[in-house]
Amino acid sequence: MKVKATQEVHIRAKEPWVKPGNKKGVLYPGFEVEVINVINTNAQVINGNGTWYQDKNGDYLWSGGFSQINEPDKNPAINSDIPHFKASDQFPNLREVLSYKKAISNWWIKDYGIAEIWEKYETLGSGCNIMVLDTGYALGHPLGSDELISGWNYEGDNSDFNDDVGHGSKVISVINSCHPDLLGVAPGASLYAAKGSEQGPVFYMDALEKAASSKDIDIISISYDYPKRIYQNHRGRFMSAIQSNASKLILASSGNYGPDKEFVVYPAEFQEVISVGSVGQSRNKSGFNNSAGLTEIYAPGENLSLLGNSSKTHFVVDSGTSFSTPYVVGLLALLISYVKRESPGIEINVLDLRSMILDNSDPEFGKGNPGIINPKKTFEALINRLSQL
Repeated sequence: MKVKATQEVHIRAKEPWVKPGNKKGVLYPGFEVEVINVINTNAQVINGNGTWYQDKNGDYLWSGGFSQINEPDKNPAINSDIPHFKASDQFPNLREVLSYKKAISNWWIKDYGIAEIWEKYETLGSGCNIMVLDTGYALGHPLGSDELISGWNYEGDNSDFNDDVGHGSKVISVINSCHPDLLGVAPGASLYAAKGSEQGPVFYMDALEKAASSKDIDIISISYDYPKRIYQNHRGRFMSAIQSNASKLILASSGNYGPDKEFVVYPAEFQEVISVGSVGQSRNKSGFNNSAGLTEIYAPGENLSLLGNSSKTHFVVDSGTSFSTPYVVGLLALLISYVKRESPGIEINVLDLRSMILDNSDPEFGKGNPGIINPKKTFEALINRLSQL
């Protein structure tokens, strides 16, 4: 990749550290560099950023002094309004991911046995394609997974899906971040970032209509919700866009309106959509969960470490059903990835996968109420189902 200096950056020889005698020169703002390697370990942390770039001369440059140059894609179809997906045979590496002990120790990974699933079933989500309807993605972020992310700007009708809001980057990081400090539930999943606007559902309906023509998409993740009064203005088109994707798993956040506001929100209310609420580390429902409308399952969504919006803001801590939704998406990606690899001739339909997630949740809040996601139990149900086919 190519990067451009945004400030004076000292060139360091031999190792990615600031030490007496290893300063080789200076790059000034505007200078462009071809990066041949990204260093995340055994490197000096400066202002919370421990990622360094290595150039073609073998010298080291602190990444916090650069922004990525977005070059035209060599395959124009990868970034287009017809969803297409990137894939990598080398990234990520299971053994390397399992060595990221710091990221694995985060409660939403550790307490739910996610790393144990990766190791036991040897899957990180590779081969599963996910369309994320949100505000785009922070391209070039040192903790990101650009190798597996393509997209389109449906608001501007162009290929610039870079996230200038931050919400979409946070959502995507829950699914497929792959860094020693931050791991998503399915680090190997391929994502298509459908960038829209915070202001209304029109651009997301555009994306859903394009998605209907794609046979490559396995899951659609939506972490935006609209009250009924806004939905009513687009009812026919919205409903048609959702129903035209009936062959895909669609998940949406149930909303953060809390116990005091009687908001029924869409698209979570559609019967074709899995509606997701949030729990914290204590496994109690988050106080911001929407009290009105439909919630079908709960997942971690409280005080999660998420991708920051720029190379200088590595992490942010945030909460919301926006982030519990991609958590469930990540588990579904692991299931789909496993089936595609182990049983390529078998196709498990959307309703079966939906039932596996919902029926194997923990009935934490009493019989007949939505439960908390149980990844291990869900995977066991999948294995049992495959043995019967």
